[in-house]
Amino acid sequence: MSKALDNQSTLKKVTLFSITWPIFIEVFLQTFLNISDIFMLSFISDDAVAAIGVVNQIMMFTFVLFNFTAMGSGVVVAQFYGAWKLKDVSITIANALVLNLLFGIVISAAVVIFRHPFLNMFNLAPDLMEYANIYIC
Repeated sequence: MSKALDNQSTLKKVTLFSITWPIFIEVFLQTFLNISDIFMLSFISDDAVAAIGVVNQIMMFTFVLFNFTAMGSGVVVAQFYGAWKLKDVSITIANALVLNLLFGIVISAAVVIFRHPFLNMFNLAPDLMEYANIYIC
């Protein structure tokens, strides 16, 4: 019982900022990566920037798919941790890592294999296709 009371007093000290700062940093770094790519490519040509803008849309979609599995497993881990089922927490984390690894391999392979149909969905001009093809692989 005292263990539960200690945890309640610890939980009251947790702030919203302390919970959300890792998410902020992740989103900031993803955005900064896209901005830096476009900035560096702007020295090559405007066509390269346009092509990479299209490829970034495809990549953002894949990030959403990865976040979908990560958020779902995070909810389950939080529920198990709150119920003090620590063995289930470690099993869920291991399963989430394996699932995300397999999911990542499948999604990456699909993007590389079907890159031309994906790029054609955005009506990418043929002269921009070369830049996009290099960047997506």
